Amino acid sequence: MGQVGGIAINQKSDNIIVFHRGSQIWQSDSFNNEYRFNTRKYPTIKEDTVIIMNRNTGKVVQTWGSDMFYMPHGLTLDSDGNIWVTDVGRHQVLKFAPNNTKQPILEVGEAMVPGNDEKHFCQPADVAVLRDGSFFVADGYCNSRIVKFDKNGKFQNEWSSEDEKMPSHFFIPHSLALHEKQNLLCVADRENFRIQCFDLNGNNIIQIQSSNGPIYGVAFANNNASILYAINGYNSRINEQFDKKVFLIDVKSGNFIGSINLNQDAQTPHDLAVSDDASEIYVADLNPSAVFKYVLVNYKIDTRSKNSSGKIVQKDKLNLIKDENFRTSMFIMAFLAIPLVLVILIALIVRFKNSGKSLLPPSVNMGNGTKAKDLGKWISKKNRNKRNGFMRLNQNSDDEEAESLNKPPNGTLNDSDSAESAEDEIHIPTLSKV
Repeated sequence: MGQVGGIAINQKSDNIIVFHRGSQIWQSDSFNNEYRFNTRKYPTIKEDTVIIMNRNTGKVVQTWGSDMFYMPHGLTLDSDGNIWVTDVGRHQVLKFAPNNTKQPILEVGEAMVPGNDEKHFCQPADVAVLRDGSFFVADGYCNSRIVKFDKNGKFQNEWSSEDEKMPSHFFIPHSLALHEKQNLLCVADRENFRIQCFDLNGNNIIQIQSSNGPIYGVAFANNNASILYAINGYNSRINEQFDKKVFLIDVKSGNFIGSINLNQDAQTPHDLAVSDDASEIYVADLNPSAVFKYVLVNYKIDTRSKNSSGKIVQKDKLNLIKDENFRTSMFIMAFLAIPLVLVILIALIVRFKNSGKSLLPPSVNMGNGTKAKDLGKWISKKNRNKRNGFMRLNQNSDDEEAESLNKPPNGTLNDSDSAESAEDEIHIPTLSKV
């Protein structure tokens, strides 16, 4: 398997679909100055570039796509099971039926010809498909625009801006996340280090700035439109790399709810996919060429509770059972313990009496003929050989993965928020990779 450009989950068949580049690698001479692909040096990929595998066992179910693509990039599965891909080398969006992978049933854009009009793309990156068959294209590396087409591939609308201060200004719109029921389309505005969310007519709803470098991929879990999943990747703009993480974002407020550190697994994440119930996250990586599966356990995301404030709440697997006889049992135990306590007190009194010692502290002369008990000296004497209190424990955690990010009025997200206490930090305690 080569560099993995895109990944999707077929929720109906428990399969995942991977779109990879085989032996092809995006080189500095892959395109000329006019963005035309160098077909003489880099012909079509001879290997099957689409791999369908079982998400539970990893067993390959089907492969196809040989001698068809030049530079695979985005992959999307629509509600009817059709497979949509983008090839930045072909400058096209292609739609394949699940039972006919030899020829696309829809081609949008002119093959091998870059452009920026209604019939051309320039290195399109991703696709998002509505239930009626109409679709959005993130176009892409050269044009930096979002384009909408009807189900037959006829141009309908586009939005972009050359003004960097405008919401519709993009610097490589790299990935799309669509939640049709919520009328929401989110864009990974990669090199602007942000996410932009729009309604389906192109009206900007929110901008979410990243302080963790470029955002490569965004995705929704179908069962929860309030949480957006995003992944950062290789930083090509400045000589600074960030820890690779999956971020959980409250779309309504723009607040970062939490993050999952990928450690050293995915070095150059390129895309991600999330299962319907958000229990599984798949990460497509360029180098190493691999797909990583992460399973989240013992957690619950609750943005509706006033007490949780959109935090990730740790849930124990044990069920707490209410015992109606518990209080009665405690009373009986306390009653039975009374005679034992009395016996112990009597034994102590007899022992001190036989030894000639008093249970009371010594007396001191107050100067007016009266005597008072010197309690402080008595306690000090009694504890002279005792351990002098508890040792203070180091409460600095080795795991600083948790994010406490809030969105200020200008929509900027910071890595830390001094207004929140350490108790408000979010940790996902159990993360397993399979």
